[in-house]
Amino acid sequence: MTWTSAVVYVVIGGVIGALGYPALIWVGIAFNLKGLRTAYVSFRKDGAFYRSWAYMGGAMGACWVAAMIAMDAYGVKDPWYGLVLIVIGMLLFWRQVRFLKRLRSMAGAADSGAGRAST
Repeated sequence: MTWTSAVVYVVIGGVIGALGYPALIWVGIAFNLKGLRTAYVSFRKDGAFYRSWAYMGGAMGACWVAAMIAMDAYGVKDPWYGLVLIVIGMLLFWRQVRFLKRLRSMAGAADSGAGRAST
């Protein structure tokens, strides 16, 4: 595989992830799949919410494709192949969880501040 085709694959993986993750989250919330609507009830579903999922999906798609290309080139076999992809996913989801916690705390602070202002 040439380096130009590898770069194209990584870009395609990032684009598919950036488009797919927000769509997947939106469908999950809209149809309450696996209780996503009830889990995200306290979040504002604005541009920042879906943009963060797009960034995370793009990063995950690009990182996974780049890791697959590199592991195939170096001949990495099954147990390590899967573990590397799991670790990449965990690191990216950890950042997303931190963002969602911050978003929830900002929403909670805005709700409690509004309650105090009315009394």
